[in-house]
Amino acid sequence: MAVTFNKEKAYKIFDKIIRLLYPKRCPVCDEIIPIQYDYCRCSRMESRRIRNDYCRHCGHNADECVCGAYNSASLPDITAPYVYGGKIRADILNLKFNNEKHLAKRLGTEMAERVAYAYSDIDFDLVSFVPMSLKSKNNRPYNQSELLAEQVGKLLFLPTENTLVKTRETKFQHELSGKERRHNLTASIEVLSGADVKGKTILLCDDIKTTGSTLEQCVNALNGAGAEKVCCVCVAISDFNRK
Repeated sequence: MAVTFNKEKAYKIFDKIIRLLYPKRCPVCDEIIPIQYDYCRCSRMESRRIRNDYCRHCGHNADECVCGAYNSASLPDITAPYVYGGKIRADILNLKFNNEKHLAKRLGTEMAERVAYAYSDIDFDLVSFVPMSLKSKNNRPYNQSELLAEQVGKLLFLPTENTLVKTRETKFQHELSGKERRHNLTASIEVLSGADVKGKTILLCDDIKTTGSTLEQCVNALNGAGAEKVCCVCVAISDFNRK
């Protein structure tokens, strides 16, 4: 009797053996993920979407506005398709820290769809993104915000341009309190030498908006260099200010 080799079945068995020897951990809570799942329970929670009735200054649903919250930055325009949490949180962390760059295509598509709705009355000249610090570049060889911006620009038929630079090293924002975040970034972001932003309407991309301090610094720098208007879009808006 001839023995046939089932490549697909063999691969599945090999994958299970690897998962047993080197368990996969959740990027959100760091718990070991059961072998039959790709995400743990906390990351399989349903993602919450931002509704159409939202606040244009903080990005939250209108009835959850945090514009009056302590240390919350008020932006001219900010929107996002999701509230930060569940699988969206896991996807952002995997894109940012686990080299899963392919996720930028799907997440960027969600951002572009949100822009088409939220900013339907605005004609953008270009898409840009929040810059990385040298410290971050040493830890991660790509800027997740740039990858997202490239996908957004592609779908909206807009050029994606690097317009900003981080001029000094700062502490990582996710390690700081709301008050510390505001002071941490002061005068740390400038318009890149040679970037043509004067009179331009710019769509600024980032992965997540927490207090809004980073985006606020970027918007201020672009406006200070003569940009006509700057609108922001992220994958998700954090509940940080209400906690």
